[in-house]
Amino acid sequence: MKISPRFLLPALLMGAPLALAESAPAPSAASAPAARSIDVSFRGSLRDALKTIADKGGLNLVVTGDLDVPAEVHLRNVTADQALRTVSRAYSLRMEQDGSIITLRPMTPHEKEAAAQGHALPAPAAPP
Repeated sequence: MKISPRFLLPALLMGAPLALAESAPAPSAASAPAARSIDVSFRGSLRDALKTIADKGGLNLVVTGDLDVPAEVHLRNVTADQALRTVSRAYSLRMEQDGSIITLRPMTPHEKEAAAQGHALPAPAAPP
């Protein structure tokens, strides 16, 4: 069977985008941007220290409760996530994450007691 060149070229051109789309590699976790390191040297309220860390690290942060206590934070070459986790432990804060949003609040007395005894705190219930 002989194929007319008049039909062959349009057929190839119409099929090329589909062939290219199928062979395109899917983005992998390895190609995701690495967490950048930050330096923080701060003295002021705990609330402002957390805001500074989030701003430098490009994080979405929600802070609730009375966090207007004095804080001094000096960290070098750490990720913003490491910095928040370290400050949270040092100041007995509960850290919860929902996607790209991090929420920090003071621990309840029950949560502080459980943390002191080395018990894992229960994860918050997912919204309906």
